[in-house]
Amino acid sequence: MRSKAAYIPALLFLLAAAALIASGRIPHRVAYDQLLYHGRAIDIFAQQWPNVDLTDYLSATTPLFHLTLAFLKHTLGLSIAGMQILCALITAALLILLGKTAASSLKPLHAAAIVLPFAASMYVFASGTWILPDNTAWFFVLSLLLLALHPRFTPRHLLLGGILLTVLTCTRQIHFWTSGLLIAAAWLSPT
Repeated sequence: MRSKAAYIPALLFLLAAAALIASGRIPHRVAYDQLLYHGRAIDIFAQQWPNVDLTDYLSATTPLFHLTLAFLKHTLGLSIAGMQILCALITAALLILLGKTAASSLKPLHAAAIVLPFAASMYVFASGTWILPDNTAWFFVLSLLLLALHPRFTPRHLLLGGILLTVLTCTRQIHFWTSGLLIAAAWLSPT
């Protein structure tokens, strides 16, 4: 039961997100970001693939999220709805990781109750239902945080942390602060 409770917020999120994705509705705040910036950047990169011009593109974030979706659009013909589904699945993975972490030290329903407000927040929900890079970055932030909190931080953890940090900062450069988590974990780790 303990591990199953971790899936409740993710399942509820996916049900709500699926309904909105199927409706085709895009709220004004999200439409601004998706239609003018992220969606257009992905379209331009997909058209330019594989010779993508990164010198002056439409987003204020580092381009890994956009490049990944542009590659999928170019090679698989991924539609807008397909990209939204992918963002929803990434968000579900974030919610499951958070739920499993909470369920490791709380009663299952308490863990689900703690994660539900996070899942329902307008920032997490919108980024998981429409094409925004935020939840992809938060997944890597949480992964790095959990890695840094490992009781015995080894060189293998540091290598994995370096890979996660690279992917994270190539997705959202603002999260470079998580490098401090790795430094602190390596410094404080018993040898």
